[in-house]
Amino acid sequence: MKVIRLDKTGKQFEDKFIYGDRIIFKEAHPKIKDVLKGTAVKWWIGTDALTLVKYPPGSFIWHIRILLRRIYYKLIHKYIDHWIVAEHLGGYLYKFGIHDCCLVIDPPIYKKIRKRKHRDINILYYYPKCTKNRKFKEWVYGYDIFKKVESFFEGFVNFIVVDGSQNMNMIYSIIDGYIRPNRHDGWSRMLDECEINKIPYYFDGNFNPTVDGVIEFVQKIIKKRCASD
Repeated sequence: MKVIRLDKTGKQFEDKFIYGDRIIFKEAHPKIKDVLKGTAVKWWIGTDALTLVKYPPGSFIWHIRILLRRIYYKLIHKYIDHWIVAEHLGGYLYKFGIHDCCLVIDPPIYKKIRKRKHRDINILYYYPKCTKNRKFKEWVYGYDIFKKVESFFEGFVNFIVVDGSQNMNMIYSIIDGYIRPNRHDGWSRMLDECEINKIPYYFDGNFNPTVDGVIEFVQKIIKKRCASD
């Protein structure tokens, strides 16, 4: 599989952007006029790739939209290039009938963060803002698992919830761990940033996170902090 490493321009995080001579559609979808130009690329993120072959939790109207989108891509997929953000997503594309795609490496932004001393035990959790398909988003990001873990450690652990709009440079400097109980979407840039900055994280590569697994992870962090204080 061909691998493309994007440079750190910031533009790659937009829904639609120009990369070289190509038009990249990440959250967005190419229209016929874009397909006819011959330079359109669909950058398949987790949700888009998953819904090519599955109907995850969501409203009836959303499922109708998924069906129409599948029909559309059946018609145009041979005329555009395909990128994926994680290798396992290629399986969804292959099952759908798209056999040629490139793995794109999204570069970490926050490197070599200077840690700051802090009193509380701070655990990071990512949950994006969403105005639609909330039921699906909660399922993807393991929001139900997070709420149970938060309740279990209430008054003892400080959970910092971010949606991507915050200054992560400052947040990474004061967290003790990151929990990512995702049931889908795969590896994220935030996990890379945690590895670079030696921040422990919970992530189930089999996409089967559990409340007990997250609790055990947080308890290990608590023990480590108590031993070092």
